[in-house]
Amino acid sequence: MANTNLDKFLVIEQMMDEAQGLMEPYLSSLEQRYEYMNVLRKEYSNLSHTLGKIQQRVIKQGDKLEVDADVKNVAQSARDRIDEHIEAIEEDKADGDNQPSVKQLKRARKKLDGELDEDSIGKAWRLLKVRKIEIEELNVLMDLIDAMEDGKQDKAESIVKKIEKLRSDYTSGFVRYREALEQGEDVQKEVDNVIGDLENSGYIQEAESLTDARPSIAEERGLRPDAQPLLDLLNPIKSAGLEYFQSRNRNSTSYDLNVAFAKEVAYTRRALLEDREYIGTRNAFNRLNTAFEELSGYMYDRFYQLGGT
Repeated sequence: MANTNLDKFLVIEQMMDEAQGLMEPYLSSLEQRYEYMNVLRKEYSNLSHTLGKIQQRVIKQGDKLEVDADVKNVAQSARDRIDEHIEAIEEDKADGDNQPSVKQLKRARKKLDGELDEDSIGKAWRLLKVRKIEIEELNVLMDLIDAMEDGKQDKAESIVKKIEKLRSDYTSGFVRYREALEQGEDVQKEVDNVIGDLENSGYIQEAESLTDARPSIAEERGLRPDAQPLLDLLNPIKSAGLEYFQSRNRNSTSYDLNVAFAKEVAYTRRALLEDREYIGTRNAFNRLNTAFEELSGYMYDRFYQLGGT
């Protein structure tokens, strides 16, 4: 057991020599983790933003008609039938009562000339319905809209629910996202499931966007180094019996420097116990090293000059 301040310093000096061998690799690992965290924050931000954007687009497109080649062909047939009706009415010039019907037919045809969607098809159908003009192809398009809305709406709702769960489970905050990865939760698998649903439901652009934002696979995910060896070594100064005796010499600062060093040991231990990241741990280590250098400098330069106090 250390009986004098010098004995206590020699124990402290040995402790710090051993600690340096652990502090440097520990801090180096945290620095690598710090760089990884910067990448991870960007990954999290991109994934979170993309999921929110896709969710809104799926909700918006859930009841939107998918205009494929078949729909375009039926729409063209509807325009042809409308043209035939117009020609037939215009040939019968004697019947002036049919002119409003011609106007309705032309307005309906115009609706089908532009961009096809539920709104334009529905308006064309209603314009003719008022005049009791039946265009079978328009009825087919309306039936197709109803059928596609029912099926696609169900798929959209299913995808939206999965996205909501994904956002709630993993992207509600960066800390939660980081912890999920560190705890080995397969975030990528959950994202891949949503990508598959998007592809199967025809949301190709959305699936591609989410594929670009999916978490990257890496064997090293910036794991935190083990702080326990340092905690075992950096014992609290007072409880370890390394607190200096106070000197009667007014010019002696050994006790004050020892107390200051003890505070920095406690601060460093707290930083390790709280799992602080690179910057916080680096600051703690710097403070500890500075306090030890001041104590060591005094012990080597002034201790004997002041009579070993």
